[in-house]
Parts: sequence; structure tokens; C-alpha cells
Amino acid sequence: VSPVTAMIFRMIIDFYKLNPKNVLLISFRNSSLDMFSIESLKVMPKSYDRYIEKLFFISPTGKIILNRIKKFNKKFLIYATSSYREVNWVLNDNMCLGHIYIEEGQASYMNWKPYAYNKMSLLTKIKNNWKNRIYKTDGIGNFYRDDAYAFIGISNESFPSIESSKKFLVKNFNDIKKYYKPIHMGIHNIGLTCADRRLDKSQWKEMFEKLAREMNYNGVIKLHPSFNVPKSKFKEIKTLFNSFNFSDLKLSPNNCIIELEMLYEEKYIYGPKTSIERYSKVFGSNFKHVKLY
Repeated sequence: VSPVTAMIFRMIIDFYKLNPKNVLLISFRNSSLDMFSIESLKVMPKSYDRYIEKLFFISPTGKIILNRIKKFNKKFLIYATSSYREVNWVLNDNMCLGHIYIEEGQASYMNWKPYAYNKMSLLTKIKNNWKNRIYKTDGIGNFYRDDAYAFIGISNESFPSIESSKKFLVKNFNDIKKYYKPIHMGIHNIGLTCADRRLDKSQWKEMFEKLAREMNYNGVIKLHPSFNVPKSKFKEIKTLFNSFNFSDLKLSPNNCIIELEMLYEEKYIYGPKTSIERYSKVFGSNFKHVKLY
């Protein structure tokens, strides 16, 4: 679902020596899979899928994923970032052995306690499905199911509510350099947009203007992955950015992974609250908060 997810799963494959032939990668939000030479499936939900999901309690994208998995004719495990619709849908299959959560970003540092999905009432499941919310306002959270086998991250601070026996860390960052060539060497200013759900479309222009001013109109701006789908949304926000005609400020390509760019040289990151602030400290870069919403 995000570049950092791809980075961590690449590390998992190498650290645990998983056989690439036994791996199927699922790309959401058009996330880049350039670090992999592994069978993959890019899932691009249609605009009307969410209505089908709400009304009929099914997952069209989950069905696409499961149909692809079935071609392997093997029992399987799911590696995912949270218990979103597609995960819960595929977990119901009798060939699925269970699931493992991997660090995604800021959400992985929230104090969400695992919930008992199989003990939830049908009414609660229907309400959550209709709202498309994976957490409750009481903070208990419907983010992680309590029947997961493990939680894998890159920081001791990730998954704060998970018992230590289920938490595992991978820190083989140097392995990543075998698969990732930096895109922005020599470019030190990187701006980050917030997620599209944080703003109305009418506020996109102001978001770019705030970032540009903070960056002194120099560097690159990386779109949040949520702006990449559907394609019409990406086309619209790209057109808006190009209308500014910034001479020294460009959009960063989709296959750029900011966390990995910081492995190669010091960066100055500008953006809203995000897990990249944590990673910038780990990798020797700098982060400045910009209020975008």
C-alpha cells in the first residue's frame, strides 16, 4: 500500500530467505514494485467498487486477488498492513493459513490493540463495513485482528500495544541498496503532501503553495500514495501542479522511496505529521512540520 511497505517486505524476503517463487506481490495505490523481480498483481479498484462493498458486503478487489492466488494451488499466508476489507475477505478462504502484519508508517505507531474479529457481532461488522472504518472512536481499534501470527517492523517503537512475543524486527537496510538506485541524488529538499482524505479538492492548490513556500520553491514534492488511485485523481492533481509552472520544483516519480533516498544522503523533508519524521532521525536527515490541514 506504500513505498515503505515495499521496502520492509523486500527486507523480509532477504532476512528470512523466502523463496521468491512462493511469493505473490499485491500492489495497491499503484505502489511501485521496482525492487522486486517477483510475480505481482496491481489492483486498481474501480470507482463503483466501494458501493458494491457497502451494499453487498463483498470485496471485488478481494475476489480478484483470491482468484490469482488460487492459480498457485497452494496454502498461503497473507502479509498485510492492517485488517482492511481485502484482507478479511481473503482470510475467509479455506486455503489461507493466517496472516502477518508488517509496518506501514505512522499508523503502525498508534496505540491500537488487537480486536477479536471472529467474536464481533454481525451488526458491528455491517456497521464497520458501511463506514469503511477500521478503527473506533474509543481508541481500542479495529486495525489489527488478534488472530495474526506476527507483527514485523523496523523499529522497537512500532506496534506499541502488541505483546513482545509476536513482534519481530528486520534491520538489514544495506540489503536494500542492491535493489534501489537513488532518484534524487543532489536534490536535498523534499516536500510531502498529506493524504487526500485530509483535504477537499478545493484545498489542493493551497497545499502545494504552502509546501512550495517552505521549500523556497526548490526541490521535489512527493504525493501521498492515496493520490495515485484512481488514475483520474492522479491525472487531476498532476495537471493542477503543472499549472503552477514552478521552474525548480518538480513532482517526485511514483517509484521514489523517500526512506531509501535518505540512506544515500542527508535530506530536508517538509510535510505534515508522518512516520517519515521518525525515519529521518534514524537515517540522519531533517524534518520540518508544515501544517497542511
